[in-house]
Amino acid sequence: MFYCIYYALTARMLTAIPPHAQAWVSSKVEQLLGVKEPTLVDYVVKLLGQHTGPEQLFGELSPVLDNDTETFVIKLYRMVIFETEKSAMGL
Repeated sequence: MFYCIYYALTARMLTAIPPHAQAWVSSKVEQLLGVKEPTLVDYVVKLLGQHTGPEQLFGELSPVLDNDTETFVIKLYRMVIFETEKSAMGL
């Protein structure tokens, strides 16, 4: 299933990712790797800010997250889509 992300609606979210979203990325990375990795979290946030698609993000993160990459990317983009829809509805 494909979903078009309307980045214009979420420009604020992607340039200044909400604290709860960044905390989610940080928590998930720590859960998957067993240690805090602020550099990786910053990298993921940067890629989102550059409107990186899920396929490219998957390719970038696969060497680090290995078998957990697909699940991580799917959940991350579900959150991005949710934030897009929330913004579109003015919430």
